[in-house]
Amino acid sequence: MNIKKSIIIFFSVFSLPLFGYNRMPQPLEDFINIVYETTASQQLIHSLYQENCTYLSENFSGKEYETYQAYNDYILGLDKYYRNQKKEAEIAFDKGISHIEKSMNFGQDAENLTLYAKLIFQNSAIKPLMQYAIVMIPKISGLTKKAISLDPTYTPAYVMRNSFLCCIPSPYGNYREGLKKMEELTGNQSLEKSKVDWYSIYSTQAYAYNHTGNKAEAIKSYQNALKIFPNCCESKNYLNQLLSSK
Repeated sequence: MNIKKSIIIFFSVFSLPLFGYNRMPQPLEDFINIVYETTASQQLIHSLYQENCTYLSENFSGKEYETYQAYNDYILGLDKYYRNQKKEAEIAFDKGISHIEKSMNFGQDAENLTLYAKLIFQNSAIKPLMQYAIVMIPKISGLTKKAISLDPTYTPAYVMRNSFLCCIPSPYGNYREGLKKMEELTGNQSLEKSKVDWYSIYSTQAYAYNHTGNKAEAIKSYQNALKIFPNCCESKNYLNQLLSSK
């Protein structure tokens, strides 16, 4: 498969939500949980976003502020993406990238490197120019590798690395290798996993199982994901498609 064809295929996989956290302030944790449920009104989402902007500016500065505001923008972008408001999602992801680049100017760590990878990954589905994905997607592997080397205990970096392998076709990703690494991660008791980490693990496993022809395991994985966030529209849609094709 040539690189151009691979990049085109990327755009069929970016709706998988890929977000994880270990050390977020409570308002951001609450915000991402609400967005994953995909039942909140736009008015509530915008109200929570603005409240978080105020909270973050009043309680954090420098590197921490830039990182947490990037999370805030990422979460808003994810909500817009779920609503198929792609231009608004692109604006939010671009803002998140601007903040995370400022955070990295203060110094790179596992958290801002991983979030940068996630923002690139998601934004590549939104940008109308394929050139963005061609240039930016190959960076994700290096970002997650460096994040893990800086902090081998930071679970979201492993989730992002494995999700990249599970969701992106050759020559960048590798479905079977991604599944293998996800299995290793689920069995690694030394790495603490958040609710969102588990959701991301199950949903990306489901995608990879489906693309390796194992629909039964794909269905099981989406069902596990929906035990965590029962109302998430993306996993519901993917599961229904698989069930209807049996």
